Amino acid sequence: MRKLVLTKIPDCEALIANDIRDWFATDQKFSELFPGQNLKVSTDHPFVSLLTQNVADGSSYDLSGFPSVTVIDTNFVKLVETPVLPQTMRLLPTLIDEIRAGGRNKFIMSKQALVALEQAFVGQQYLLAEGFQTLRRTQMAIEIWATNKIQKDKLFDLVSLYLVGQQRFKQHTENEIVIEEESINGERSGVYNFDFGDVLYGAMLHFNVAYTVGYFEIKTYTTVGTIDVVAHGMVGEE
Repeated sequence: MRKLVLTKIPDCEALIANDIRDWFATDQKFSELFPGQNLKVSTDHPFVSLLTQNVADGSSYDLSGFPSVTVIDTNFVKLVETPVLPQTMRLLPTLIDEIRAGGRNKFIMSKQALVALEQAFVGQQYLLAEGFQTLRRTQMAIEIWATNKIQKDKLFDLVSLYLVGQQRFKQHTENEIVIEEESINGERSGVYNFDFGDVLYGAMLHFNVAYTVGYFEIKTYTTVGTIDVVAHGMVGEE
């Protein structure tokens, strides 16, 4: 088998933004809270699209991209208390399904490498991978912008609830992202923008997350006996 590597670096921006978008649509039913309004949840700042608009003097900007919630990864460091140690991991065939179902926000892998990994699992109960894992901490921000102050305040309250509620544990169990509750702080009021013809009302939330990164090289081996298949594609330390 040709050399195959698995680089594990969760995209905290994308994973949190995607989950917030789904949470607002299903749990919070945003369309019922604010009929006729569409909430844009993204990692792209809404002001970028405003700055690219060709607006003639005296004309108005298209503000249809608001209200918006933007997730931003600002800075990361390695957690000094977590050493980088060699590990041997078992990779289960369910890893292929995980990557195809959106796991590319967790793993960096080309299409060709993914096909090769899938072929490597043929006839195997699991694969061995040798490498390392360690923890990083990153500072994150969530910006909220709306053309309506009341709407902006409600969005701030709901996003604050997301960060301290059940979804925080979902990020941990599904994506190995820990939202550090004690680090959460923000500005609910007093943030404005007047550059685009109308008043835009803003709010900010800041928080830290810790997450697992790793690099593994898949090794050839001979299967001996059987194993119990467990959830998720990367299983413990061998």
